Amino acid sequence: MSLPKIRLELCERESADVWRLDSGQARHLVKSLRCYEGAMIEGLLPDEGGHNLLMRLEKLDGLRLRTVGSSETRCAGRRVVLLVGLLKSEQFDAALRAAAELGVYEMFPLLCERSVPRLSAGEFPKKMARWRRILDEGSKVSGYPSVTKLREPILPAALEWSEFPEARYAAFLSSEARPISEASGARDVAFAVGPEGDWTEGEVSLLLENNFRPVGLGAGVLRSSTAVIVGCGWFRLS
Repeated sequence: MSLPKIRLELCERESADVWRLDSGQARHLVKSLRCYEGAMIEGLLPDEGGHNLLMRLEKLDGLRLRTVGSSETRCAGRRVVLLVGLLKSEQFDAALRAAAELGVYEMFPLLCERSVPRLSAGEFPKKMARWRRILDEGSKVSGYPSVTKLREPILPAALEWSEFPEARYAAFLSSEARPISEASGARDVAFAVGPEGDWTEGEVSLLLENNFRPVGLGAGVLRSSTAVIVGCGWFRLS
């Protein structure tokens, strides 16, 4: 059974086993999830080595959680860094949710030539706040202790390529693309997905010059958000 989940880094730690809930999460537990005193909660904490904490809700002069055990690790699998061309709102939201629920480590939105959204620098803070909320909720759904890191949107040419793992793959609609199942079993992987309308020739050349290997995701043409699900799912779960 899936338990309600709480991010413990937002709470105040009172002792080794007791945490005082912050007001926002306490309100969500009581008002939205109808949790009661004695209810079991899953506490998510990045520095516990991937082991989430099993906790019991207590009510004294405020809501507290008391640790009663730990659950299985949720951090297994490859560390995936996702690069994805900025998409229309609903498609990008779907890509964010998929990345979070699959446990993607870090995500780079790319301002590609064919990206339909044209954001000004002034729009970034509001958009980033919304995107981070989506990532936080998505990671809670799957119970990952850490939230997918989100970088600010960037032009592909402005990327610092040395930041990425040596194992690099990009989804291409090309006869040269090899099936994703032939990708290496490296622990850390960078995976790139283009925007609606796919990469331009210049962007393809840039990726190839920086050691991204072309991979295919099947015989059909997928939406970019679906390609994120297929590719990240394969790397995280294989």
